[in-house]
Amino acid sequence: MDPKIRKHFKKVDRTLYSVIKKLDKLEPLKIRDESGYFLDLVDSIISQQLSVKVSNTILARFKKLFKREIIDPKDLLKLSDDQIRTTGTSFPKIKYLKDLAEKLISKELDLSKLKVLDDEQVIEQLTKVKGIGKWTAEMFLMFSLGREDIFSYGDLGLKNALKKLYKLENPTKEQIEKIVAKWSPYKTHAARVLWKSLNNLQKMRYIGYTLKVEFLPKEVTLTDAQKTQNIPDVFLPGQRSGKTQTQLAPDQTKSSEGN
Repeated sequence: MDPKIRKHFKKVDRTLYSVIKKLDKLEPLKIRDESGYFLDLVDSIISQQLSVKVSNTILARFKKLFKREIIDPKDLLKLSDDQIRTTGTSFPKIKYLKDLAEKLISKELDLSKLKVLDDEQVIEQLTKVKGIGKWTAEMFLMFSLGREDIFSYGDLGLKNALKKLYKLENPTKEQIEKIVAKWSPYKTHAARVLWKSLNNLQKMRYIGYTLKVEFLPKEVTLTDAQKTQNIPDVFLPGQRSGKTQTQLAPDQTKSSEGN
């Protein structure tokens, strides 16, 4: 971690800083070249509700459908749903992938302009695509655009870490916001510390990267809407209308179906 950032956390939050001192080295945030944005988003859609191993396998198969394994929006739209289905990609995700490709070709979504937009504008643009919700957009801001002041309030792993570190049994949104506000302009770095502070660290791939993160496994139930991926970014752990699964992240829960 950059000494300037460490110094900031030492000044504003000694509790978080005490964790930073104990952690292994955190790699610097990297800004992804814009030529990789499309692949990042394709990867994020394919990976939803799948383990790393399964999503890696499906993405590798998906790439083989393209010349020189270069995924291109126009070529993607030329593929039939059944062709894509042979890779193990579910039909809802096929719909999401094609919606992404269509929006890029029509210029409704221009990935080359994302780096000059502010955070909320990026989220607004990305969530136009079916299957991309706020959590995915926030991860894109962090790990593709390298934005340093992002905190995902909908991420259950971060909430668990806050509860554990600050000894909060059932924190309100206001309590969390009060803690998080101190970290600006380095909220992303604080989020990475929180993820890594949890026990049972797991490796999770996020759109083209392997991250040592950050989720304490927790049993949750998916709603019917989540199972059909109509709401891929939302966690409603208190509702019990679906199948119990082990949570990795809002878009990346383990699935026994492998689709």
